[in-house]
Amino acid sequence: MPQPLEHTMEEHVWIGKQSSGWPQRWSPLWWRQVLRQDLAGLRKHRFILRNLVSTKLKVRYQRSALGFLWALLHPVLMLSVLAVVFSQVMRINLAQYAVYLFSGLVPWQFFSDAVTNGSYSLITNEMLIKKVNVQKLVFPLGDLLVAAVNMSFAMGALFIVFCFVGARVHPQLILLPAGLVLLLLFTFGIVLLQMTLVTYFRDFEHITQVLLQVFYFACPIMYPPEMIGRYAGLLEWNPMTHLLRFFQCAFFYGTWPAPRVWLAAMISSLVSLALGYAVYKRYEHDYVFRL
Repeated sequence: MPQPLEHTMEEHVWIGKQSSGWPQRWSPLWWRQVLRQDLAGLRKHRFILRNLVSTKLKVRYQRSALGFLWALLHPVLMLSVLAVVFSQVMRINLAQYAVYLFSGLVPWQFFSDAVTNGSYSLITNEMLIKKVNVQKLVFPLGDLLVAAVNMSFAMGALFIVFCFVGARVHPQLILLPAGLVLLLLFTFGIVLLQMTLVTYFRDFEHITQVLLQVFYFACPIMYPPEMIGRYAGLLEWNPMTHLLRFFQCAFFYGTWPAPRVWLAAMISSLVSLALGYAVYKRYEHDYVFRL
C-alpha cells in the first residue's frame, strides 16, 4: 500500500540528499513541505535563537562604562568623522552630504556586519552543533538579528543627525518598513551563501573581506550616482543600489522610488533568498562533516 504523501516528504527532507534527489527538489509541494518543517524547527528552537542574540549583544558591550549607549554613540561618531572628511574633500555642503552619507551607510553597515558574522555562524557554534540536534538555520538567523538590532540603534543615531543638521523630515519615511524587509531578505540569502562557502572553503573568509570592500565602493554610498556621469548606468546592475535607494529616498531625496527600483529590489531580494535557501538545503546535512 503506498505511503501518504506527507510521510514520504518528511523522509526526503530529514534523511538528507541521499533520499531527496534533484527531481523531487523541482516540486513546489516538496519545497512547501521543507519550508513548513524549517519554520516549525525555528519555532521549536526559538529559545536558542533568543539566547544567541542576547548573548552576542551582551558580550559586545560588557565591561564598558556606557554599555548599550555605545550602540548609539558609535555610529554617530563614526559617521560624523566620515561626513566632515568627505564633505571637505568633495566640497559638498556638509549638512546635505551628512544626511546622504548616513542614509546609505547605515543599511550598508547592517549588510556588512550580517554577512561577515553570519559567514562564520556554523564555525563559531561548532561545539553546540556537534553535541545538540538543533536547527542549523538558527545560527545565521541569529547573526542577522544581531545586526538588525545594531542597525536600529544606528537609525536612532541617524534621526539625531537629522535634528543636528536641521534636515527636513520627508513623508517618504513610510518607505522604511518596505526597505527594511527587502534588505533583510536580500541579506539573509547572501548570508546563507557565504556561510556555505566559508564552511566548505576556509580560505574564502579572507576573500569575503576583500569582496565586501569592492562591493562597498561599487555602491552609491559615498557618492551620488550623478557624480560619476556616464558610468552611473553601471550602478543599475548592482542590486544594493536599488535597496539603498529606499533609504536615500526616505532620508535625503524626499521622493518616491521609481517603479523599476521597486521591481529590481523585490526581484533581487527574492532571488537572493531563494538561491541562498536552496544552497542551504542542498548541504544542510553535510555541514557538520566540514566543521
